[in-house]
Amino acid sequence: MQSFFDFFGRIEERESVLRELASLLAPGECVLDIATGSGYLARQMKDQRVVCLDLDPGVIHRTARLLPGTYVCADATRLPFRDASFDSAVAWTGAAHIPDWKGLVREMVRVTRAGGRVILAEPKGEYSTRAFRDSRCTHAMPSPAEIAEELDKFGQVELRDREYFVTAVAGL
Repeated sequence: MQSFFDFFGRIEERESVLRELASLLAPGECVLDIATGSGYLARQMKDQRVVCLDLDPGVIHRTARLLPGTYVCADATRLPFRDASFDSAVAWTGAAHIPDWKGLVREMVRVTRAGGRVILAEPKGEYSTRAFRDSRCTHAMPSPAEIAEELDKFGQVELRDREYFVTAVAGL
């Protein structure tokens, strides 16, 4: 029998991954946080200029009340930004929520400047994946290898594999 913490993907590992993601970004960078949701990652990026994006206007409204910042309600597979608008683009559990995850990756690359980073962090394993997806998410989750393969088309990829999460970092 799995414990609550196993089901939720171990909260301590989640928090560690969020801190690690923020540490990959330089102070002052302009960062696009895609699928910002409740702002878990945006809260960690205290030294960066963050634009938070989510498809759900209700989520944007609730998060903006708790976390001041710049918010955009838009589809992550059709970003409303010019090419090379950001120093980095990050998605915390983006592929878990966005069926066209390859479209997500293409758009992240498009809006990130040369020399920037595209970073995806995804839950892994049955329990962690279930904990981070709601009933509307019925698409198949990409494997860590699939994510790395897709990102490798655009730049050098480093894959960081943990028990409950995998992080793919592509330098463009």
